[in-house]
Amino acid sequence: MAYVKLLTAWKNQDLSQIEEILAPELHATFVSHDNIVIYNMERVNQIFKDRFSQLQEWTFDVHYRAHRADQEIVASTITREDEEENVLERAFTILTFAPTSLGQQLIRIHMETELDH
Repeated sequence: MAYVKLLTAWKNQDLSQIEEILAPELHATFVSHDNIVIYNMERVNQIFKDRFSQLQEWTFDVHYRAHRADQEIVASTITREDEEENVLERAFTILTFAPTSLGQQLIRIHMETELDH
């Protein structure tokens, strides 16, 4: 259950733990209301660093988990709040994990961003 490890590290803003979970071949798609961007592992790692530069609260609502062959797929809503509990952003995310030589790692992210609070 690599997703538990990832979400725990994310909630704790533990960048070193997250770096262990991101596969080198990670493919991330971020979709906003008017834009789609695709990032690799290095860019996703930088996004985590940027987000973790300030103290904030992360909440994860896991809606669905499934397996496909040797992959684990997790659908969740992610909410980021500041210290005063103001919602900064909300996104719907599909995370795909697969076995690698380093264990289960995150190989794909699909994130629908800019959701209404």
